[in-house]
Amino acid sequence: MSVRRIVIRVGIVLLVMLAPGMAAAARKTNLREGSFTYYYFAPKKVKTVELVKWLAEQQALTNPNSVYSVIGFFTILAEKSPHKLLHAIDEASLKGKELSPFAFAYWHAGDLKIADGLGRKVPLPEKTLARLKTAAASLLTAELTKPGQLDMLWGAFMASGDTRYAARIIDVFNLPDGSGDSKTEIRLLKKAARWSLTSNARQHELVRRLCVRELARRSGNSKKALQQIVASLAKSEHPLPSTDGRFSAM
Repeated sequence: MSVRRIVIRVGIVLLVMLAPGMAAAARKTNLREGSFTYYYFAPKKVKTVELVKWLAEQQALTNPNSVYSVIGFFTILAEKSPHKLLHAIDEASLKGKELSPFAFAYWHAGDLKIADGLGRKVPLPEKTLARLKTAAASLLTAELTKPGQLDMLWGAFMASGDTRYAARIIDVFNLPDGSGDSKTEIRLLKKAARWSLTSNARQHELVRRLCVRELARRSGNSKKALQQIVASLAKSEHPLPSTDGRFSAM
């Protein structure tokens, strides 16, 4: 897998709101620009059904380059308001593969019954349905080995504003290098982690502050990576505010 492909996948957190034509589509459906990327700022101002419909219109629910961040995002909503999200899915009249990310979101949220029901409506392969009957590892504790997992963590952060999900990205830098194909995969995963942290720290003040805090307490390769990231951030302009509206010029 090329670095470019991994960067595209991890960078989907930007694509949802910044791709050409998508901002206009958001306005047409009464969605604010940033309703996905900055959802945690004001979740009550975004109607879940409108967001689901809009993501379906943008094919973000079925595109392999966006589906993992969508799963992470809706895992948070499935944890907080499972029935409200299920109602939104019904109201959006989703069909077939459009339901797949929601099946996995409920699976990660621990609601195996709803996950199974949605999975059968897709329908997912029997082997996958059997997997949905067993508890999924938490996004906060699962071993990180695939770029899609980074996407899910960023999606979860954007839905919740919880920097614990972003902090897990930092853990990638201390992964052992491995050997053979594994060594190449880990190397590319670390490059993807570095790129996504830098990019999101420039957009989210919460992530910027996290990088600074973690630099003071981390060690090894994580500390080295954070030193480079924080140094690059120091050259950037004023960041966006945190949820409390405060700016920091760093």
